[in-house]
Amino acid sequence: NIRLSFHANLTTVLGSSKDNVVSNSIRHIETLAKIAEIMCMRDRSQLVINTHATGELGSEGFIHSFKKLSDSAKSFLVAENDEFSNGLSSIIEIGEYCPIVLDIHHHWVCTGQYIALENELVQRVIWSWQGIRPKLHYTTCEESILLKYGYKDTKPDLDFLLKQKVTKSRLRRHGFLLNNQSLNEWAMTFTNDFDIMVESTGANLAALTLSNISASTT
Repeated sequence: NIRLSFHANLTTVLGSSKDNVVSNSIRHIETLAKIAEIMCMRDRSQLVINTHATGELGSEGFIHSFKKLSDSAKSFLVAENDEFSNGLSSIIEIGEYCPIVLDIHHHWVCTGQYIALENELVQRVIWSWQGIRPKLHYTTCEESILLKYGYKDTKPDLDFLLKQKVTKSRLRRHGFLLNNQSLNEWAMTFTNDFDIMVESTGANLAALTLSNISASTT
């Protein structure tokens, strides 16, 4: 009863303007789909192939490339919102063709918003999965940043950190554990509707932290 995830490599860019990048991306995704079939996976309820919805051509380019995939690859592929130019609002139309994985840390880096379950974009993400339980990615920025700027147990303020010359490239890096209680409680507001995939570099230990929060509130 475990759901699996493959993450396509970072050179997989279905929205690229370069034909060779798109063809290599399709080839890579098709290879992952073959592996999923060999593992006797059925569909996204058991395994997803996750890729970032990046590329100069945006959602339109992604959708155009998605249509070139085999039915098998289409049945496993999901698209994740990016931290920069391909944020959640700009890729939401992809959900008409391919489920969207909501990365709430990426969304914060992109917008500074602590998005809520009730947000219309989140509801459209849920709809994109067409009855399959959605996946959500969660991590925090590096612990050294949280401690340096006084965010040990409070939610970081993106505008303040940017004014301190902390770049978005630095903020996007995954922390090791999930030690910020306020951020964890925010992430846990999604658990009734999403499976949470912990992307911290110490993921196994960090996931236990979230499990303890869940146990204490049920």
